[in-house]
Amino acid sequence: MLRKIICLTLTAALLLLSGCAKNETSGSEMKTLAEIRAEKENVSELAEKCPNLNLTNTYFYVPEVDKLGGFTVDLTAPVEEREKLLFDTAEWLVGGTPDESELYYWNSREFKRIPYAECKDDPNRADYFSIDYRSDKIDMGIELWGSIYFIFKDYEDVPMTDTGNYNWIFSVQDTPVKKYDLIAGENADEVFELQGGEISVKDAVEIMKSELEISPFHLDGLKLHPKQASVYKLGGKYAVNTVFYYEYNGVLLDHHYYSTNLETDEYDFIKDYLTEDTSMARNDRIDQLFYARLGKFKPTDESFDKFISLERFLSMMSEKLTGNSRFTIDSVELLYGVERIYPEGFEAITKDEKVATHPSGLRSRPIWVAYLSQTGIQDAKQMCVWADALTGELKLYYGQEASEH
Repeated sequence: MLRKIICLTLTAALLLLSGCAKNETSGSEMKTLAEIRAEKENVSELAEKCPNLNLTNTYFYVPEVDKLGGFTVDLTAPVEEREKLLFDTAEWLVGGTPDESELYYWNSREFKRIPYAECKDDPNRADYFSIDYRSDKIDMGIELWGSIYFIFKDYEDVPMTDTGNYNWIFSVQDTPVKKYDLIAGENADEVFELQGGEISVKDAVEIMKSELEISPFHLDGLKLHPKQASVYKLGGKYAVNTVFYYEYNGVLLDHHYYSTNLETDEYDFIKDYLTEDTSMARNDRIDQLFYARLGKFKPTDESFDKFISLERFLSMMSEKLTGNSRFTIDSVELLYGVERIYPEGFEAITKDEKVATHPSGLRSRPIWVAYLSQTGIQDAKQMCVWADALTGELKLYYGQEASEH
């Protein structure tokens, strides 16, 4: 798809650039984080070397640390632990244990819900997709391979959808009433009336952050970093949605959603990201959580102190993005990338088999990511340029920031 557009006349050149992207990186192109931060202060000089990249309003992120380590997240908790986590979360949310009549397993192969009582002793229940808790106040589910969601349903004067459920707050409208960039330090002291009373956006974000940190499913070892807050109309009042990024030892984790590899037209099963997405309809609690990841976090003994330089990454990106007069780059970031871990032989199985295979965990990898929210290319209006910060391997993805609903 994209290579037909951005490399229309130079197939051989594309192959050459792909080879360069995989990179035999010379030592001079590897720099310390201090050296990369110094590069960031001279972006105008770098921009002159990449005339097809518009870096005028680009946000650059290079962590203020000396080195990057590594971590894994184990997603293989037994079904018994997932069940306990659901009960613990229900206790945390509503102050009581679900009745068995409110619990179901979801059999994704047969597309049907099975009452908990019918399969709670089934030794094969781990093969089901999720365990769900549905009452008159809340819907909650834990996917057995590693994520959780919940949504309260008892707001005042809020219409229900045609399916008999409440929308996710951030999908009630196409456009929020107000949006705040918290990482950029935008003032969020404005007050709105939620269910139960008025509250400032700043205070609502702090409540959500504090609640998440004490929740039964918080990933210990990672720190929450509020990125964006959005205010939505909900019935006659308002609601606040917040997207949190994760941080490990002073370094942000990848917060970009990857889908299609734009040069192969195939979904990339390996790339992942970690964020938290929560909403408050009331002024004193989290009312919605959009699929937080579940797992056991563990640091590794990896240590990296030199990376592909900023100049090299920009140069590789400039060489790769051809066929358009100029590309406006929203952001360029050096992050902890997140990759899914699959069983040996995963790459050789069919696409249908891959879809049905759950990852056993996640692992980190230092990466560079550039985000383009408007490429000017019909078939790839949004794009992430991804590069391994150690080897220089570079790929193009249809993707977006997780904070962009």
